[in-house]
Amino acid sequence: MKGWRVLLWLAGAWVLWGCTAPETPPPATPSPTPPPVLRVFRVPEARALDPTVRACAREQDMLLRLEMLSYPPTGPLEGLWLTWGPEPWHPEAPSYALAWWSLRPVVHQDAGVAQVTVETLQAIYRGSLRSWADVGGEEIPLIPLLPPPGHPLYTGLARRVRPYPWAGDVLWVTTPEDMLHWAQTRPGTLGWLPEPWWEEAQASGLRVLSVKGDPDDLLGPWPVLLQWAPDARIPTALLGCLRVRVATSWSQEAIP
Repeated sequence: MKGWRVLLWLAGAWVLWGCTAPETPPPATPSPTPPPVLRVFRVPEARALDPTVRACAREQDMLLRLEMLSYPPTGPLEGLWLTWGPEPWHPEAPSYALAWWSLRPVVHQDAGVAQVTVETLQAIYRGSLRSWADVGGEEIPLIPLLPPPGHPLYTGLARRVRPYPWAGDVLWVTTPEDMLHWAQTRPGTLGWLPEPWWEEAQASGLRVLSVKGDPDDLLGPWPVLLQWAPDARIPTALLGCLRVRVATSWSQEAIP
C-alpha cells in the first residue's frame, strides 16, 4: 500500500507543478527590417527621369523620396542628385552622365517662324525686337520667357547679352511644364525646352526652332548628371538599373 501512496503523491505533485510552473514564452518574432530610403534631389528638367528612378527604386526594394531642387541647386550633398547643365554642381562628387540633352527655343506655330540665329536671341533679350515680324514671322507681339537665375540658359545669356537689362516684357518661368503652358496659350511666347519635351511640344501645336550660329555652348547638349556624396554607399545594382533603363548614352567614367 505504501507504494501506491507514493505513486499517488508523485502524480499529484506532478499535476500541481504543471499548474503552477511558469509558461514558456513563445519564441520572439524578429521585427522586419524597414526598407532603405532612397533620397533623390533633382532640378525641374530632370523630372523626365522620375519614372526611371521610381522603377529602379522598386526593383531594389527601396522607398523613394523625391525632392525638387531650385536654381541654383544648393545645400549639402546627400542621397542622389540629378542636375542638368554644362558643369557639375558638386565638383568633388562622383559624377555620371545619364543623358545628354540640348535646349531649344519653342514657339507657337502661329508665330510663323522656323529658325532663329544666336544674334536674334541676343537682340530679343536686349529688348530691341518686340514682334515676330521683326524676324520674318507674323505681326504678333513677342513675349520672351526666361528660366530663373542659376539656370544654364540664364547664365549663358548673361555672358552673351551685355548689358543685361531685360528691356521689355520678360516672364520668369521655372519648369518645362510652365514653358509648355505659356507657349500653348500665348502664340507670341518664346519658350525653352530640353529634348524630352520636344515631342510633346510638337504634338501640342508648337514648333521647336533650329538655331543658326554657334549655339552649342549656349544651348547644349549638356549632361544630365547623377551625383552622390563621396562617402555615400550607393548600391551597384541601382546604378546598373539606371544604366539599363535610360535610353541614351551613359558615361562610365567620372566627369572631372
